[in-house]
Parts: sequence; structure tokens; C-alpha cells
Amino acid sequence: MTDSISTPLGTLIIHQPDRGPALAQGTLYEGHPEGVFFSIQVNQEHSTAHLPYGFIRDKLHHLDRYCQHARQFLIAEFGCPDGEESTFITHPEVTFWDDLYWSVRFAEGTLDICRPNGVLVHWKGEQIIGYDDLSVRLEV
Repeated sequence: MTDSISTPLGTLIIHQPDRGPALAQGTLYEGHPEGVFFSIQVNQEHSTAHLPYGFIRDKLHHLDRYCQHARQFLIAEFGCPDGEESTFITHPEVTFWDDLYWSVRFAEGTLDICRPNGVLVHWKGEQIIGYDDLSVRLEV
């Protein structure tokens, strides 16, 4: 049986990995016809009372703007061949760690480090604070 929770963002499915915290996961279609997959770290009781829904909703509704910031950040870091800006990083998936830290995994793109697992860009509130090159991560 799959655990789920009802939230202001819709019904979310609880995913409990073998290691690490549980994640409440869903897809937001409001403002994103293709849908945006997102995860929210939850506590051991899967309680939602502490979750910063206003913060999460704001980031998801303005995701295009944040993706553009991430694109500019990564282009400054790695450069970008002419004509590839629109495909440089694509297919964002968002994870909210708490009420301040959050990350976007770009699952695909022409940037070399997007293959095979994507690149993870980290924010603290409105500020990009770094990235993880997932191309070197081994599947476990």
C-alpha cells in the first residue's frame, strides 16, 4: 500500500528510500501544462504541519524564472555553444529540503554534466549557492 498525504499542493505520495529522509512527491500542473515533478522532505511521522507551502508554491509558480537563473549560472560556469541555450538544461525536478533550502535537478540537457543523471542546482532562498555534477554519481 502506498502512503499518501493531502496537502494544499494536492495529494502527495510518500517515498521512503532505504537510506535518508522520506519525501512527499507530486506533480504540479497549475501554470505548467506538461507538469513539474517535485519532492518535499518530510519528518519521520510524515507530518505536513511544518511544511512551508507558501514558499514552495512561490518557487513552483516562478520556476521558469529560477530555471533561467540556473541556466545563466551554469553558462557562466561552463560556457555554452551558440544556439544551445534553450536545450542547455531541461526537464526540471524540484526538491524542497526545508523552508529555505531547495534544489532543482535538470534531468537532461546538452551540458556535458547532464549525462547521464543530470545536474543539481542548489538555492538558499532566492540565491543560487552551488551545483552538483551528477554525471559522476554511481547508481546505488
